[in-house]
Amino acid sequence: TEAVCSALERAASKGATTIGISGTRNSRMARTAHISLISACAGQLMPGDHTYERAAQLGIIDILFAGVAMKIRAESNV
Repeated sequence: TEAVCSALERAASKGATTIGISGTRNSRMARTAHISLISACAGQLMPGDHTYERAAQLGIIDILFAGVAMKIRAESNV
């Protein structure tokens, strides 16, 4: 959406490294983000439905979260 892309562009202008998660490489967000993660989902329950795409993107977020948590734990020697 316009709001998401504006927030991404503003974060980048402030020096943040941005990560975009999208269902297509050609989206404005994917082109704007420093790092683009693309979820590949071919199925739809009905036209306009993005249930599987959302599930794949949530899976990507969960993997990123787990990786960061593991790194923090390793660095803290807990």
